[in-house]
Amino acid sequence: MKSRTCPYCGYKYSRIEYVKKLLFKFIWSNWECPKCKQEITFDNKRRILVAISFGIWIFILNMAIHYFKMELILWLLFGVFFLLGSIFIFTFDRFKKTKKQS
Repeated sequence: MKSRTCPYCGYKYSRIEYVKKLLFKFIWSNWECPKCKQEITFDNKRRILVAISFGIWIFILNMAIHYFKMELILWLLFGVFFLLGSIFIFTFDRFKKTKKQS
């Protein structure tokens, strides 16, 4: 799978680098690949699918909260499931070439 890779050189971003891009860049931001110095951005079409999947994940967990009597251990498990599921969903995100350099 070509997620978290540069579309020019195939440089694979580490999870930490990817999270930094995810948290500190806007969806329309451009940046340079650290290896080949080409300008890349988020793939917005893939980002929409990722956002829809994330919304479905939130809905499922919200239904689980209302179904179960939430005690401390269930809240902790809920947090773990939320975090792991979110990380899994966002691993399907990918980058693309910017329009200037296509």
